[in-house]
Amino acid sequence: MNQTELRTGGESATPPWLAVAESSVRLPDELSTDGRVARRQRNRERVLDAYVALMREGVVDPTAVELADRAEVTSRTVYRYLREDADFMSDLAERLVASMRPTATFVDRGDTSLDGRITAYISFRLGLHDQTARMVREVRTLQAHAPTVVAVTAEMRAIVRTQLTALFAPELSQGTDERARLDVAALQTLLLFDSLEYLIERARGDRRAVHDVLCRQFSAVLTTMSSVGSASTA
Repeated sequence: MNQTELRTGGESATPPWLAVAESSVRLPDELSTDGRVARRQRNRERVLDAYVALMREGVVDPTAVELADRAEVTSRTVYRYLREDADFMSDLAERLVASMRPTATFVDRGDTSLDGRITAYISFRLGLHDQTARMVREVRTLQAHAPTVVAVTAEMRAIVRTQLTALFAPELSQGTDERARLDVAALQTLLLFDSLEYLIERARGDRRAVHDVLCRQFSAVLTTMSSVGSASTA
């Protein structure tokens, strides 16, 4: 038996302790590959963040140069994501939608008058529309039917229903539950994105006119509810 066989117990296999040690060693090529992957992911996140930030600032269709400047990457990097990354646009749509969530919270100032509550809520909704309209249009262009976008759209509509039901509970409680449910749906329809877009277009961009007509429509529905309640108790 030669010396090698003596040291390995008669076999030429690598000892277990050495096999474990070797398996944990990262070769330079592996480290280099991991570093490139991590860098690409960081750059991708930067470009996504830059896209959202520019849109929130009013840049409707950012150019590759604008995105590169904001993300501190090269234009070539931006082009690679825009042209070659199949998931980039869907991820962007999801990020745009997520950035709109915090703006949907309405703070009730405790106004007890119907006109005051209507005015406050219409002002809030029109302000929200002005803030998010560009991003909503972009999301629709990118991924209108993506599961995440559909789910968040339903979530936003549920938030509006909850807000309307709570804010105008005194008036809605005057009728039946079914009538209240349908009246809330009617009021919500006035505030849907497409409804506001159409109304703003017809008003030639006059926000005051849009605000006033929405207040009149809200008042018409909610005052009727109050009248029904008064008549039923007379």
